[in-house]
Amino acid sequence: MPEAGGDAAAYIAPYDSEALAKHMMAIATDKHLAATMIAKGKAHAANFNNSETAAAVMKVYQKLLP
Repeated sequence: MPEAGGDAAAYIAPYDSEALAKHMMAIATDKHLAATMIAKGKAHAANFNNSETAAAVMKVYQKLLP
């Protein structure tokens, strides 16, 4: 879900355990990659807040429920 992870996440095809293992090993062994992903993740997470998320969910419910 790129809208949730932005460029801070690794996107791996569902059920591709080999690709998942490869990427996990890369993060575990490459300190620079790990630090970069952590920094990007924190920066991306700062774009979200509970109030806005709750308001967006409520809008969806209001559209779906009469």
